[in-house]
Amino acid sequence: MAVDITEAAKNWSAEHPQAVEALTPLVRRGAAIFSSTYHDVVARALDLPRSRRPGDIDLLMPSQAFGRAARHLGAAAVVGDVKFQTRDGQPAQMYAREALAYIGGDEVQFLDPLGRLCVGSESSYDTRFTPQAVAARTVVETDEGILAFAHPIETIGMYAMLQRGGAKNDAGHAATLLAATAALEGDYAFDRAVAMGWDARVWRFIGDASAAAAGAQVVFASAA
Repeated sequence: MAVDITEAAKNWSAEHPQAVEALTPLVRRGAAIFSSTYHDVVARALDLPRSRRPGDIDLLMPSQAFGRAARHLGAAAVVGDVKFQTRDGQPAQMYAREALAYIGGDEVQFLDPLGRLCVGSESSYDTRFTPQAVAARTVVETDEGILAFAHPIETIGMYAMLQRGGAKNDAGHAATLLAATAALEGDYAFDRAVAMGWDARVWRFIGDASAAAAGAQVVFASAA
């Protein structure tokens, strides 16, 4: 199953006109929407209830375009360690440039990894948004501007590496995306997983999410 997000993306765009207008020039620089914003659009396409509406717009940017994007959006950029605790009890840390901008009523966030994402003492991941990942985007033209969405493996991979609980619900959101997209199919998905450094910890998470996705597909099909 691979859901068509075109109409859902257009509806989302109509609700965020200033943000879409501001982000449109960055599409040519490789920008892509992912994470909770992408999940929200997929949930709209499936007409699923959304218990948590995203509080911000999450972007991926190629490293070489980060500075230009920050200046274009008037974003405040800082450099430092990003630290948090994963749901599986591991400390996670990454050194990165982070940018935050406010456009209309929306908060736009993006970062530039300056090192690998390290989780615990054994896991280390490369989260850079590569030229190959840029080429795998889905582009949607709307009345407000042009949107680009990262390949779903970017969001699913992020969920699997971070494994956050609570309202973030990375496991549940990953299951929805696995059920609604062809994220893990084809050579690109395999190559991207290898490039990010998916290890046994990530694949266990993917396996659990895939099992949940199999049940979700039955629900989606019966509702269609």
